[in-house]
Amino acid sequence: MPRDWVYRLPTEAEWEYACRAGTNTAFSYGEDPAYAQLGDCAWYGSNSGQQPQTVGLLQPNAWGLYDTHGNVFEWCLDLYGTYRGGSLTDPRGPSAGSSNVSSNVIRGGSWTSPGPVCRSAYRHGYRPFAQRNHLGFRVVLAYAPGHGEPARITQPPTSQSVVPGLAATFTVRAAGTELLYYQWYKDGVKLLPSGRVSGVEGATLTIRNLTREDEGAYTVVVSNGWGQATSRVATLTAGPAGFVWIPPGSFTMGSPTSEQDRQPDEGPPTQVGPPTQVMITRGFWIGRHEVTQGEYQAVMGSNPSHFQGETNLPVESVSWYEATNYCARLTVRERAAGRLTSAYFYRLPTEAEWEYACRAGTTTRFYYGNDPGYSQLTNYAWYSANSGNTTHPVGRKQPNPRGLYDMYGNVSEWCLDWYASSLPDGSVTDPKGPASSSCHVFRGGSWHFDGDYCRSAFRANLTPRYRGYGIGFRVVLVPVPSQP
Repeated sequence: MPRDWVYRLPTEAEWEYACRAGTNTAFSYGEDPAYAQLGDCAWYGSNSGQQPQTVGLLQPNAWGLYDTHGNVFEWCLDLYGTYRGGSLTDPRGPSAGSSNVSSNVIRGGSWTSPGPVCRSAYRHGYRPFAQRNHLGFRVVLAYAPGHGEPARITQPPTSQSVVPGLAATFTVRAAGTELLYYQWYKDGVKLLPSGRVSGVEGATLTIRNLTREDEGAYTVVVSNGWGQATSRVATLTAGPAGFVWIPPGSFTMGSPTSEQDRQPDEGPPTQVGPPTQVMITRGFWIGRHEVTQGEYQAVMGSNPSHFQGETNLPVESVSWYEATNYCARLTVRERAAGRLTSAYFYRLPTEAEWEYACRAGTTTRFYYGNDPGYSQLTNYAWYSANSGNTTHPVGRKQPNPRGLYDMYGNVSEWCLDWYASSLPDGSVTDPKGPASSSCHVFRGGSWHFDGDYCRSAFRANLTPRYRGYGIGFRVVLVPVPSQP
């Protein structure tokens, strides 16, 4: 092919110029007001048999072009808009469509069309990513000095976490010759506009009133007359950043009487009946890490921790009251910033939620196994044998199967419940501990506890005003309880 020549779609002006072949009548062969001759030149609604036909069977126009009237509509390069008046040279259509910016011109009529639609001047707009059995195209070989620049993505969409009920927005920036066209996909499937989803054929995709069903891998294809580019994947997570979704389910809470290093408060009061069966009926989001000193400082304006030096150290030396106050203030801040709806709030996890999230479906002493000699615990926890008598930045050890870090060791974690000296008998649903007591539960061991205090079932208690170098917390995000 000669240098500086390229194949592309015809512009609308090029298409009509070629179709007319020097004529100025309704059709390339004449006026034909009754459409009596149209069947000699076009497959249209009256003679097509309601299906496209083999190209080139009917009479061509004066320049030897077949099927410029009928058979299938033909895509043009231009956006669909209104004509400008006056004299134009090599027009390329509007820079934005006057009636619908996401429509491209189609010309020529089709096998489904009535006679008037097959006229040389008839024009219509269609979404550029539409796929229909009456849409086709022909190409031109055109001179393009330096060639056109294919579409390319200059700033891809970014992954994000958004709390349900709010809106998620993905934006892409692109460059290239001619007009750029966009199509968004979720998990490889083309997105269609709906009441909640808009911009599926634009540079900005918006998903309103987000739900967990909207989670997935989003990409966008940007194209022009010279080529196309696909963005890298942008992941949408329904939930706050830094949190992990824990789905509803059931588990056995506490430990069997046969468990090594078991404590008396890790089962029902009888100790001989069946272990406590817990049903968690509503899923929740829980912090991937313990609350850090930087996070606490940002919300509360102070850092009470004994061990300082890095902002990603877990906050400690906080009372139960201070931990719950942090949750309340975090809720207020996030709502004020538009990152949280009034349907959700932050709080401490219940003891059952904590153990359910920690176990992640396991029934062994630790979520990674029984580890009777505590030989593997150092891979998962900062505790007395490896901590050097201090806390450590969160997330440095291996997580549990749900992706939660430091569920064992580093700092103990306050729970919402008052402490009871035994777990409930039998089966319970969404337990929240006793109505009152003198102490609150904490879980998870700490940097100064031995390995047996880091087990999934280990539970202990402190007065709610207690502050110590080894006590911290993590938070959950849950729906606001419905009123009875």
